[in-house]
Amino acid sequence: MNREKSQNDLLLQQQTELNRIAKEYDECYRNLSRVYGIPEGQLWTLYEMRLRGGRMAQADLVNATFMPKQTINSSIKKMEALGLISLSREGSGRRKTVTLTETGEALARRTADRVICAEASSLCKMEEEERAQLLRLFGKYISGLQQSVNEEKMNHGRDTDGYDCDRKRSP
Repeated sequence: MNREKSQNDLLLQQQTELNRIAKEYDECYRNLSRVYGIPEGQLWTLYEMRLRGGRMAQADLVNATFMPKQTINSSIKKMEALGLISLSREGSGRRKTVTLTETGEALARRTADRVICAEASSLCKMEEEERAQLLRLFGKYISGLQQSVNEEKMNHGRDTDGYDCDRKRSP
């Protein structure tokens, strides 16, 4: 029982530290958004568009940012009103394409490009093997978390007595 308690305590400490790191990571981007004086949704829109050559489908932008559709739609409307992007329809369908305007490109150079450079600089401080390990382990963690979230969606409301790594899932 004592060994089980210490394993659960260690797991809780690790989970707490990982959550702290994730929140600190998010705070870095919130701070950059404040520094640049633009909303986060706009920063992420500029970021994703710069990675994809300044033009992409609105639906792809929603998928790429992992932000709520309404948040991206609101950002796009504001950015269009500011002359940062233009919207066009592809063919006769409902699919819209978002394109950075010249003004949007200039803003992206002063904001999103700097974020991309900061991220690259951070990665360059690690050895290639460390970067590969970080990506592999974080990908594994996210995959497991997504699986747990999907299970929670199916079992929402069920009582649980905690998590035990040895049993994989509490009864």
